[in-house]
Amino acid sequence: MRQRCGFGCIFCGMPIYEYDHITPWSTVEQHEADNLTLLCPLHHAEKTKGLLPEATVREQNSHPYNMDRSHSPAHSLHFRGDEFNVIMGSVRFTQRLSVDRRCDLIEVNEKTLISLRTEGNHLLISLYLRDRLGGEAIRIVDNELQYAVKAWDVEFSGKTLTVRKGKGEILARLSFNPPNILSIAKGYFANAGAAIEVTRDSIECHPSGQKLIGGTYGGVYERGLVAWDKDHSPGHNRSTFIFFSPEKSPRRT
Repeated sequence: MRQRCGFGCIFCGMPIYEYDHITPWSTVEQHEADNLTLLCPLHHAEKTKGLLPEATVREQNSHPYNMDRSHSPAHSLHFRGDEFNVIMGSVRFTQRLSVDRRCDLIEVNEKTLISLRTEGNHLLISLYLRDRLGGEAIRIVDNELQYAVKAWDVEFSGKTLTVRKGKGEILARLSFNPPNILSIAKGYFANAGAAIEVTRDSIECHPSGQKLIGGTYGGVYERGLVAWDKDHSPGHNRSTFIFFSPEKSPRRT
């Protein structure tokens, strides 16, 4: 049903949504997929108050807003300050950023997939997540969150965003805790044949199999985790916490 609705409100596409029985539960007293849809809090409130007729909702449900687009509208995440805390499985990274400094927290084969920077009092997060076939699933650009409408499944519940790549197969699970905490319980960040995978217990590089298990890491780094294969050079001109090389154990630099 979420996929049918384009992972957003059928009227405006907003990616923060609530589930709605088109014909009210009090009338049907059952959950049928054809009678369920997604509404943002505003449109849901309008329908509950009788300002949005059932017939209008049913008509819009047949052609949801996002299905004519490649991505949902952007939703702003409210991160602030100059210190970030990113929890990836059992590993925590923390750093205070200066005005002119950013941290590329995950870089895979020369492509930055998670970065953080400051602008004024705003802590700005960018994150790019693709499925294992290279199709885009979600992206965050300077705190602006969007879903790819062609993703297999995207579910936002409370503070937690879950992206699935198939039935029972979770690609990523992110929790947003403003003003400065991003938690990644699971994630697969890939580019050009290499990947950094976050699990409950570790951060693992593919295909080398190198792992980082547990701990809290701080300091001042321009890059956090850098993974590369023999066809790509990671570069050494910026301070880096961990290199995942194709042949050696992870090393701090």
